Amino acid sequence: MNIHKTLLLAAASGLSLAAGAQGKAYLETDFDDGIPSDFTLVDMDENPVAVSNYSHATIDGSWAANPADTKDNGAAFSFSSCQYEYPVENWMITPAVHIEDAAAILRWDARSVHYDLPESYKVMVSEGTTAPADFKEVCRVDAESYGWQTRAVSLADYAGKDVYVAFVCTSDNKFILAVDNLFIGEPSGSRLVVRDTSRRFVGSSSPTAPATGFIVNVGAPLEAETLECATDGGTLSMPVGRQLLTGDTLAYSFDVPVELNKTARYSLSLATAGGEALSLYADSLYCSYFPKTLLAEEGTGTWCNNCPVGVLYANEMKERLGDDVLVVTVHTRDKLTCNDYNNGISRWISGIPAFIYNRDNTTLTVGPVFDDELYAKAQASEVPASVDLKVERSADDVLTLTANTQFAVDYDNADGRYKLGFALIEKTVEGTDSTKQQNNCTLVTYGEYYYMPQTMPSKLTFFHNVPREGSTAFTGVEGSLPAVLEGGGSYEYTHTLAIPAAYRDTDDLFAVVYVLNSLTGKVFNIGRADVPMTPTGIATATAGTADGGISVSLSGGSFLVNFPDGSEPYTVTVCALDGTVLTKATGNGGSAVVACPEAQGRFCLLRAVQGENVIVRKFFIK
Repeated sequence: MNIHKTLLLAAASGLSLAAGAQGKAYLETDFDDGIPSDFTLVDMDENPVAVSNYSHATIDGSWAANPADTKDNGAAFSFSSCQYEYPVENWMITPAVHIEDAAAILRWDARSVHYDLPESYKVMVSEGTTAPADFKEVCRVDAESYGWQTRAVSLADYAGKDVYVAFVCTSDNKFILAVDNLFIGEPSGSRLVVRDTSRRFVGSSSPTAPATGFIVNVGAPLEAETLECATDGGTLSMPVGRQLLTGDTLAYSFDVPVELNKTARYSLSLATAGGEALSLYADSLYCSYFPKTLLAEEGTGTWCNNCPVGVLYANEMKERLGDDVLVVTVHTRDKLTCNDYNNGISRWISGIPAFIYNRDNTTLTVGPVFDDELYAKAQASEVPASVDLKVERSADDVLTLTANTQFAVDYDNADGRYKLGFALIEKTVEGTDSTKQQNNCTLVTYGEYYYMPQTMPSKLTFFHNVPREGSTAFTGVEGSLPAVLEGGGSYEYTHTLAIPAAYRDTDDLFAVVYVLNSLTGKVFNIGRADVPMTPTGIATATAGTADGGISVSLSGGSFLVNFPDGSEPYTVTVCALDGTVLTKATGNGGSAVVACPEAQGRFCLLRAVQGENVIVRKFFIK
């Protein structure tokens, strides 16, 4: 097994391993010297790999060995970006393996190499031949993780038999599935994977904060007695009292003591019935007045060859922190630029790629290599305010943003420096021919960007959390907070914001409110809320009605929509009342007939857009 990879995995994903020796191996390979010659590789789909979408990769059929993480560390790659739009069926089959004992397991590491394109695959076992019809599924993964994931299944049912094991990539036009550290045999000891799900930034309203997660056994079965959590204030115990079989999961939750504006460290260990104490995992929680969502603003440009490294760092941070961080992608001089947001961030960022946390210039870093020490500093910053946000949408696409802000300590705000700022952001933007990302990543450690061409294909390019409106995001709104801010006080403020016309039909917008010091720019905390796809408070229409030159009526269970312009593009969206899109139609011209059998016997909302003209109406379809 490649220990270097294990350490990388632990650092990047909040994952820890407690492992003994491998034990008795029937078959074992780390693919460092390629895919073994006695493996069988079968391209069942015969969908040719789109080789122009790859760089620096050996592509020899649908499976091939390539370096992963480091130059000398190989993995088996299945290439799923293909010339035609249908799923692949790429088989990698081991030679026959004799399963000597019921203690035998199958274990492997896997990951999706592209952050936005999670791979799907099956693990199959055959007691007969290598013909696909002889295989039985023992594990299915519909969306493999971005970080390395260790998985295991028991082979007890095959004791005394000869079997073939197959990995079958079934992805539908993704990128690369990587498989490594394949082990079939009898493990000599335990091996446990820890996945932490704790919120890292906690408030001080309680003397404790939860450390949560789950443990997966990917080694031999073991008798678990207690799970222990060592803290600065003592040791907490959780009784287990059961056997953890291969593949079993054990969830945990500990109330870790916390102190205001301090880091609370903790470590996990498992006590077995045999008297062993297995050291598992260590992490920390930071406590301030309120829980915090860390703001990380990323300065990038599609024309910048080095910017994919910044994206890689952002992806790693999102993997570590989940919803505890909001990474806003601020583009410079390209098709994705939101000028007011870009001009605001330019107060700090003069070169790209760059990151700044909470708009604190002591946490700014510029260049292709980012500093974990600056992240640690931002993580441990005081959080004197919290803010919640509620968003309502009117029929004319004006948003009503209601922010409720609380402060833990007193602030003199006579000069109006403390304000609320607002922004409108699109969650995911897929690349187009005009927004292709340039890429000069030539090191294996740069992951998916190492394997993509210098001009990244648009189908493999994704941008996250791109600002669409931010006129107050940096200056704040005058009078949004009072002249005296009292500790324990709660302040409500309502702001209106029009959705820019170009984004009115986007269903993944969200709004952000920033509690900020407008003189220094520093952000105390943020709140966010999704923008409803459909308006609130709209009237019911049972026959025909018109708005902005658009008219809509029901005819035989279908919608007849007439538009004022005979050539301009239009979009018609029909939603359930909960916002679920039932059908969507686009086209050009003066009219559209939209059938929506899914709306039969229920209320629904229709939204029609052509240029600046918008109509939203509620219907009941008999």
